[in-house]
Amino acid sequence: MNSLREFDDTCHRLAQTQARLFERSSHEGLPSAYFAKVFMHSEYADKMDDLSYIDSFLSSGDVYSGVERSLKMDRGMVYSPSIMHWAGYFYRAFAYLYELRSPWLFKQIPLSYLASVYPAYHSLDIRKAILNVIEAKGLSNYENDLWKRTLLALRKSINRV
Repeated sequence: MNSLREFDDTCHRLAQTQARLFERSSHEGLPSAYFAKVFMHSEYADKMDDLSYIDSFLSSGDVYSGVERSLKMDRGMVYSPSIMHWAGYFYRAFAYLYELRSPWLFKQIPLSYLASVYPAYHSLDIRKAILNVIEAKGLSNYENDLWKRTLLALRKSINRV
């Protein structure tokens, strides 16, 4: 599986923004998997996926408030801020580099899995960590589904016109 984009400043800025949001959820005591699921299915994640977030004037505080309004209090484990920061960065870098949609990525790689590999992978270069997860989760065959993802992206773009 080869990345479609290079790791560049845009990737880093988007990943840092998402990492801070995930970390903040931990500091606020929000159930981590629930927060991640709501965020990864939100309009904000969608804007990050299609890179329109870059042109918006939303601060990370605005995004956090918007996601927080969508949350209904739920019980669940709260991962440490460092795990959440890394997971947020990981998800966004992966989505950016491979041009994947956030909901699909979250479904393939649950937050609980990322938390379990955090001790081994968090100190690796993010691209190496992503490749390790691709191999471990058997995602190298995702290219077979490329036409499905392309069709979905086309449908989304048609609906926005």
